[in-house]
Amino acid sequence: MKRFFFLLKSFIFINFLLSGITLRASPIIGIIGDSVTEGYGVSSKSVYTVFLKQSLQKDFPHIEFVINAISGSVTASAPARIQNMMGQEKKLSGIMIGLAGNDLLRGTTPAVTEKNFFKIVELAQKNNIPVLIGEIPFSTNDPQMKDIAAFYKKMYAKLEKEKGVTMLPEFLVSVFKMPNLNQKDGIHPNEKGHEIMAQTIYPPINRWIQQITKKVP
Repeated sequence: MKRFFFLLKSFIFINFLLSGITLRASPIIGIIGDSVTEGYGVSSKSVYTVFLKQSLQKDFPHIEFVINAISGSVTASAPARIQNMMGQEKKLSGIMIGLAGNDLLRGTTPAVTEKNFFKIVELAQKNNIPVLIGEIPFSTNDPQMKDIAAFYKKMYAKLEKEKGVTMLPEFLVSVFKMPNLNQKDGIHPNEKGHEIMAQTIYPPINRWIQQITKKVP
C-alpha cells in the first residue's frame, strides 16, 4: 500500500512539472492592431501574423494568437479592446500593440497618444500581462515631421524606462518607404511586404516570448 501511494505521489508530481512546462511552452499572445495587422488588401493567409506564428512554432509548437485588428483604429480604442481580451477564458501571456499610425494620419496630438499608451500599459500590467509595442518609423527627410518624430522617440524611451515595456523598433521599418513592398497607397504592405515584416520581427519577438514565459533566464 505504501508503495502504491509513493507511486501515486510521484505520478502527480511529474504531471505537475510537465504541466508547468506545457504552460510555459504554450504562450497565448494578444495582438492589438489596425489595418496592417488586419491584412488590408492582402489574402488572409498572407498577413504578417500568419508568417510570424509559423516561425514561432519552431520554439513554441502550441503558441496561440488572439488578434484584435480594426482598420482605422487609434490608440484611444486599445484599452477597451484589451479589456475584452482579458475577459475571455484564456489567460494572456503577453500583449503586442501595433497602433499609432492612424493617430498620425488623423492628427491626434502626440501628447494624447502618449497618454493613451500609458493607459494601455498600466491596464495590462495591472493584470500582470507584459506589453510589447511596435514603434512607428519616421522619415528623416521630412522636416514637417521632425518635431513629432522627436516626441515619439522620447515617448517610446519613456515607456521603456518608466514602465518596463519592450519596444519593437523593427515593427514596420523593413517595409517603410519601400515601394516594392507596399501597395499602391504606399501605406499598407503587400503580400511580400508582410512576409518581410514577419522575418524582421521574428527574432526580437521570439526573444520577448522566451523571456515572458521564463523559458530562458
